[in-house]
Amino acid sequence: FLIVPLTDMLAFGTFIAVAMFNLRNSETHKRLILLATLSIVPAAFGRIIGIYGLNNWVGIILMESILILAVIYDLYTRGKIHPVYIFGGGIIVLLHLTRFQLGETEGWLTIARWLTGV
Repeated sequence: FLIVPLTDMLAFGTFIAVAMFNLRNSETHKRLILLATLSIVPAAFGRIIGIYGLNNWVGIILMESILILAVIYDLYTRGKIHPVYIFGGGIIVLLHLTRFQLGETEGWLTIARWLTGV
């Protein structure tokens, strides 16, 4: 499970760093901050899923629905999707969908054992 918090922290830090480089471009900056926020939402949704015994797919759908609403808002107000949502949103969706499978690979388990000292 170590892969979940580590990928969340890596994504959050990356989106924040890129957002800081785009302070002058408010359209890009605010979308990157939103993606940074969405990258750490799994911690909250994971707890809700655990409390109510929901399926992991329910959590993924809830998390990605926030991104979908942001994309719909862009389409409605701008007439097109901002590139940040295409690339950054794609990264978030890819992370959310693949990290559990990646976390079960022997390569990752070796890294996790090394990181935890087990």
